[in-house]
Amino acid sequence: MSRITPSKKVAPRPATRAASSAAGASTRATAGKAATKTANKTLTKTKTKTKTKTKTKAATKSATKTRSKTPSKTPSKSVGFVPSVVRPARTTVLTTASEVQSRMLAARAAGATIGFVPTMGALHSGHAALFDEARRRSDVVVVSIFVNPKQFGDVSDLARYPRVLDADVDLCARCGVDYVFAPGVDEVYPPGFDTRVVAGTLANDLEGKDRAGHFDGVLTVVTLLLSIVQPHSAIFGEKDYQQLLLVQRLVKDLRLPTEIVPMPIIRELDGVALSSRNARLSPDDRQRARCLSRALVAGQDALQRGEREARVIAAEARAVLTATPGVELHYVEVRDARHVLPVARVERESRLLIAATIGGVRLIDNGPLFPGVTWRP
Repeated sequence: MSRITPSKKVAPRPATRAASSAAGASTRATAGKAATKTANKTLTKTKTKTKTKTKTKAATKSATKTRSKTPSKTPSKSVGFVPSVVRPARTTVLTTASEVQSRMLAARAAGATIGFVPTMGALHSGHAALFDEARRRSDVVVVSIFVNPKQFGDVSDLARYPRVLDADVDLCARCGVDYVFAPGVDEVYPPGFDTRVVAGTLANDLEGKDRAGHFDGVLTVVTLLLSIVQPHSAIFGEKDYQQLLLVQRLVKDLRLPTEIVPMPIIRELDGVALSSRNARLSPDDRQRARCLSRALVAGQDALQRGEREARVIAAEARAVLTATPGVELHYVEVRDARHVLPVARVERESRLLIAATIGGVRLIDNGPLFPGVTWRP
């Protein structure tokens, strides 16, 4: 496949059986199943192409009626707005901030709502679920693909991060994404760039403790992207749970006019959380990676047996990880779900968070701890 050039349009292609199967891989948790099911539908729904003006009018009328039944939390949505007015028939790749801003200003002027999904590429079915949620909420969907150097402390880790732009754009096209923003590093951080966002106290622990400056880099690029795209809503997955809370805090503290929408983790059938980093795992290490979700189950089982002491629940999860050869454990922590602060006892919704390195690849995972409610990854 040839290299994608600026503003090149990519026609949606029918989803293959393999793609649909990948999109169907999910958590056995109810929320995860629902997200995966909608992701699967999204990957296939772009097959149909209107052939006549009569069919186009009928489809537009149907789409307008369907949207009117769905409550929208996003602002500035015009009652009579027809999505096809601004939604292109193909996914358009943009590489400059000015291009994105001019298109988004035009969309807003037409009364459209904008949904945004920031990514670092190497897209998978988990991302497809985020795209589907953005599509459900918005008239125009924008996906950014940018490997942000400012959030990597290890230069070698940055160099190894997978970059497959052509495949990523193809998936976006099949998911009905309107625009892909794929800038170069100099476009995001031009010569002389000397500003950064500093994360607050929430970033001092867990991932922030192990990866100094990581969250400063994350929040800096998120601020830039939100400023460029100016979306009504932005969709973030819960796998990077600490990051999600920090982005929510960023938007609240800086009064940014964007709703941050969390989405549940999407998993493989064996429980492994979908991640772009999984592609770097050897077959043996991929099997070892199952221990993270098994550890979450062990913690949840302890809770369901009536255990409320956070240290005991964490110990149950830690035992699963330490019993697996080739796992370098970084942390296993039970935290308050709203602020990821340490808790002594699980009396309300909490979160079990794990980080480990397997085969040289750092993996993170987490799951809710609901007193009185059974949860399975």
